[in-house]
Amino acid sequence: MRESSTHMGPYDSEPNAEIREAAQLHGGNTIAAAEARWREAVDGLPLGAYDVRIVEWAVKAFDQSTLWVFAGLIDRARESGQRPAS
Repeated sequence: MRESSTHMGPYDSEPNAEIREAAQLHGGNTIAAAEARWREAVDGLPLGAYDVRIVEWAVKAFDQSTLWVFAGLIDRARESGQRPAS
């Protein structure tokens, strides 16, 4: 389920404030907040076995800010796909 209050970007700098704010929902754990944000972004997408491996790999390979920004990119891509073409 998407949190409507989640900032989706675009980002001009690292989203540290957003991560800290979201961490309040995860007992102050910023790593858990970033991972939840990433999983939220890919939730509902059709994923194959390799996709799932990459999603899991990203959690281990990327830092919190990178996961957060990638999640924002996915959300913005979804949103732009739902708007009528102009």
